[in-house]
Amino acid sequence: SKWSDRGWRVLALAVGTVDVSGQEIEAQFSDADEAVFDRLSGLYEQRLTLVGLIALVDPPRFGIVEAVADCHRAGIDVIMITGDHPATAAAIAKQVGIRASVVLKGREVDILGEDGLRDMQSLQFPCVFARVSPQNKLTIVKALQARRKITAMTGDGVNDAAAIKRADVGLAMGLAGTDLAKQAADIVLADDNFGTILVAVREGRRVYDNVQKFVVYLLACNSAEIWCVLMALLFGLPPPLASIHILFANIIADIPPSMSLSMEPEEVDLMTRRPRDGSDRLLNKWNILYVVVYGLLIALLSLSYYAFAILRGNHVDIVLLRSESFICLTVLQLVLALLSRSLYHS
Repeated sequence: SKWSDRGWRVLALAVGTVDVSGQEIEAQFSDADEAVFDRLSGLYEQRLTLVGLIALVDPPRFGIVEAVADCHRAGIDVIMITGDHPATAAAIAKQVGIRASVVLKGREVDILGEDGLRDMQSLQFPCVFARVSPQNKLTIVKALQARRKITAMTGDGVNDAAAIKRADVGLAMGLAGTDLAKQAADIVLADDNFGTILVAVREGRRVYDNVQKFVVYLLACNSAEIWCVLMALLFGLPPPLASIHILFANIIADIPPSMSLSMEPEEVDLMTRRPRDGSDRLLNKWNILYVVVYGLLIALLSLSYYAFAILRGNHVDIVLLRSESFICLTVLQLVLALLSRSLYHS
């Protein structure tokens, strides 16, 4: 018990003669039911002599503690699913920073089932599962998905393949993983390092942020051109932009800034935000408000001098006024590109 509490795996060695045929032993040991294994062990312990105990130390890998802490800061829940003894699993979980106040055994998962796990309170849902079977792993993944969690499953063995396949993102170990686990996975970790998952999450969030930035920027610029022409027509003014101006603005003035936004580095708070909901759209209500407000503001500023000059008096040079309105529009779009480097901060 003391060794298990330290996170060590304990094996008992015994010698003796058992009068059971090899076929019967094979049949009973192939049964996944732990209760059958317990009965078989009880049959043997009367006829075996204990030789000693062996403790196997399998310490957490370097960097795993920091990686788990980074996951928690990023709003990612880390759950341990293992076949080890519950005491060993709890000890390892505490070492790496995973909440281990409740450890659920595979036998208890069978009793609760998918519905029981789904209906558990968030604070009561265990972060450590021990003595689990392949079916238990699959049940846990299904229960998490039923709780509307985006689930990533990591593993390296044949027993993990079904759960890896079922998860929203399946991750297999490239070095120690079996071929079946790799085939079932969406992503294969070439270095078998848990911290690599955080690198992928960081890059995914950065790419998603940048896609939002250049989509919002392009929509705001295009809407500014539409508002500018539309408001001029509503007030009975000549069009402030010629066709060549709009083409130049779309191809020359908008595309290079939007391409630069797609290459923006990550923002400071990128890995401290809560994960977005899977049902969230690329353009939420705040992004749409951003597009409307900045589009209208650019259109009003570009159109104001143009309208004032036309309404002021005679001898109006429309070509010159259009050029001035176009210059104002493109300069404001470049200013908007600087403002669009972040949709969350000034």
